[in-house]
Amino acid sequence: MRRTFTALSLISLAIAIIKLVIAGLQHDFWSLTPVIAYNAPQGIFGWSLTLALIFFIISRFFNKHSRS
Repeated sequence: MRRTFTALSLISLAIAIIKLVIAGLQHDFWSLTPVIAYNAPQGIFGWSLTLALIFFIISRFFNKHSRS
């Protein structure tokens, strides 16, 4: 379970980084702002960063060596 949430976190972070690089290459960096406004994530960049953080926190709750 820990690996699943860690993988989801990495995928979400990769999406955010790809979106950031594409915006930088197109000289459209400011279109990513605001990342968080009115206490909610905005756009694909904000949502992917938020989900990456949430999935990372959830993955830390699971033990590395869980007993079945």
